[in-house]
Amino acid sequence: MELVKSELKRDWKNYTIAVHGMKSAMRSIGATQLSEQARLLEYAGKDGRIDFILQNHNDLMNAYRRLFEKLKKNELICPNQVEERVETQTIVDIYAM
Repeated sequence: MELVKSELKRDWKNYTIAVHGMKSAMRSIGATQLSEQARLLEYAGKDGRIDFILQNHNDLMNAYRRLFEKLKKNELICPNQVEERVETQTIVDIYAM
C-alpha cells in the first residue's frame, strides 16, 4: 500500500497524496469516521505537521485493517471467503460494528 510505503520512507508529499485517496475511497463506501481520520492526516501533510502524522498514522491503519477484515467476511463482497460469514449488511453497518 502506497500510504504505508510513503510513511516508512518519510515521503510526506506522496503520503499526503495517498491519504487523500484513502479519504475519498472511505467516504465513497460510507466509512465516514475513517474518511475523517484520513482527512485530518491529509491536512497535516499539507501543513507540514509531521508530528501529527507520526502520532496518528497507526490509528488510521489499524482502523483500516479492522474495516477490511470485516468486509472480507461479507458474502456479497467476498463470496469465495471460507471464514465465518456475517449476515449481509451494508458497508456502513459493518463499519459501525
